[in-house]
Formats: sequence, structure tokens, C-alpha cells
Amino acid sequence: MRLKNPEIAQSFVDHYTSHPVVQTSGLDDKGVAPGEANKAVEAVLLRGKPEDIYWAKVPEKIRAQAVKQALQASSASKKGSLGEVVQRKGKRQRNK
Repeated sequence: MRLKNPEIAQSFVDHYTSHPVVQTSGLDDKGVAPGEANKAVEAVLLRGKPEDIYWAKVPEKIRAQAVKQALQASSASKKGSLGEVVQRKGKRQRNK
């Protein structure tokens, strides 16, 4: 999941670190407390080399959109506005 700015990403990771949750199915929107047999959802913030590897696999068009949105978000955050989750538009391409 990509988020608009590092502050929101860190808040997301902090929330899932302090409030572990397990999804009972792919459509579970509430979650349950983790048990011994179930592993909690893990949020990881990519930085450095792992982040570079991630972006190397993202198509150029998507990268350009992400840069544009990041620049818009940074100018909005200077005005005191909070960002929101970046949603992917359009169909995903199937790997062949």
C-alpha cells in the first residue's frame, strides 16, 4: 500500500504495531485478536534499498503519478492539510 507522505505511513505502521489484528478471511473488514495459530497483519515501512527495489518494479507511468501526487501532498502539507490513502485507478495488468 502506498500512502501520500511518510508521516501517514509511520502512523499506519505504528497503529498496526500497537493494535495487532488477524483477518479471518480476505473479506474480513473487522479482524480479530491474534491467537497462537494466527499471525497478525504486519505493516512494514520500506526505506533505503528495499524501497529502491520496490520502485524499480513499478511501471514508469505509475511512478510518474506517484511523484506528482507526492509533490502535491507536500505542498498541501505545508498548508496544514493531511494526506489520504492513494488508490490505484484502472485495471491491473496480468503478468505473462
